[in-house]
Amino acid sequence: MERLIKFRQSLSLSIEERNLFNLAYKNHIGSLRMAWRALGPIKQRNSKNSDQMILLKEYQKKIQNEIMICCNEVFDLLIPSMLSKLSNDESKVFFLKMNGDYNRFLAECSTGDLHNTSKNNAEKAYNESILLAKSVLKPTNPTRLGLALNYSVFYYEVTKETTKACDLAKSAFDEAIAFLDQLEENEYKDSTTIMQLIRDNLILWTSEENDDQDKVLEVKDSGNQGEKDSNKLQDYSLLSREELVFMSKVSEEVERFEDMMGFINQIVLLGKDLSFQERNFLHVASKNIIGSRRSAGHILRKLEETEPNQNNLNLLTVYRQQIDKELIDICNEVLSLIDQNILKNVGSPEGKIFFLKMKGDSYRWISEVSNGAALKISSENCGKAYNEGNDLAKSKLKPTDPIRLGLVLNYSVYLYEIANDKMKACTFAKQAFDNAIGDLDNLGDDQYKDATAIMQLIRDNLTLWTN
Repeated sequence: MERLIKFRQSLSLSIEERNLFNLAYKNHIGSLRMAWRALGPIKQRNSKNSDQMILLKEYQKKIQNEIMICCNEVFDLLIPSMLSKLSNDESKVFFLKMNGDYNRFLAECSTGDLHNTSKNNAEKAYNESILLAKSVLKPTNPTRLGLALNYSVFYYEVTKETTKACDLAKSAFDEAIAFLDQLEENEYKDSTTIMQLIRDNLILWTSEENDDQDKVLEVKDSGNQGEKDSNKLQDYSLLSREELVFMSKVSEEVERFEDMMGFINQIVLLGKDLSFQERNFLHVASKNIIGSRRSAGHILRKLEETEPNQNNLNLLTVYRQQIDKELIDICNEVLSLIDQNILKNVGSPEGKIFFLKMKGDSYRWISEVSNGAALKISSENCGKAYNEGNDLAKSKLKPTDPIRLGLVLNYSVYLYEIANDKMKACTFAKQAFDNAIGDLDNLGDDQYKDATAIMQLIRDNLTLWTN
């Protein structure tokens, strides 16, 4: 918050701070834009189903609102009175470009007055920025090249002026080529990377075939105006099971896994056995949400090990603990769903084994970030879930069944990493691998790829552990 206040008051950020500020928003808005664009082809595929189209348009509007919120946060920071305080010309070019970018993002996903206002604001910011850049920055400067790249994309995608887009991009590329020998070593990689992107766009835009294809893939959203929303996505309990399954699939395709988790949670709360597809939705959603936090935690632990500054180390530790808590909370939500709802309604041994494995996985991930009494409890619960699932799998599933093999893989990892019983982990994994090898000839084509992929992972672990 102190950094935000400093930024709002003076915009006196270093180049590193400026780039971090840009990166934070760029990654967030990037995922939103990707999801919004991905819904275009999905709408085309389902255009004949009026009920699904209502949900898709409402979902796209939800994402559009999130894009608007993100852009408005940036605009609030980049108000003209603050831009006027900048003393560094390159920083002014950078933030004017950023202003143009976020107005472009708004123009991409809007229609009517908002589209026109955003388009005009983007062009004004880009134009002011490029005039300044040409007077104070070299043609090979990464900030100037990035501006030319994004401004040309604005012309091509938003105003649909292909000639202007190509002229701007070609002029920037040719000017940079002429000064390439004068490029400083610390800027070479960034500059040439952006130049390659400009060149790629020029090749694409000047190709009639690719130009026509790009027009086909454009998201047509002009028909959304004036339509009445169903408001079903504001309360998932209003959705039917069929609609929840459909939206789970859509949210997976656009990689909105928190949304996906919300849809599948509502299916679970309906109190019936989950289908093969539905249980996989739950697995995919929870694994992606938890996986991003596990990855972040692993990286932060490595940073903690090498950070010499005590103050920075304290900040890293607090941040890592915050992410660990998020992970534990999500795992506990999954465990609650499994214990209180799913296992009570599961109708097949295969389904029960699947969710016992998932239960063990959740406790294992909690164990990875716990210590003391909490670690002891989560580790014991993890072992119990895996063991119960393994006992049932041995009596109900073939040695080559992917669910049984997946359970073996994860149970052995638990034994090796959490329980610290390395000998048992190797013995258990090797026995399962050998049993599967002996039954491989009886494996059906539909399971062969999954089973052999998991067997390879088990073999890789055995190779690593026995070395």
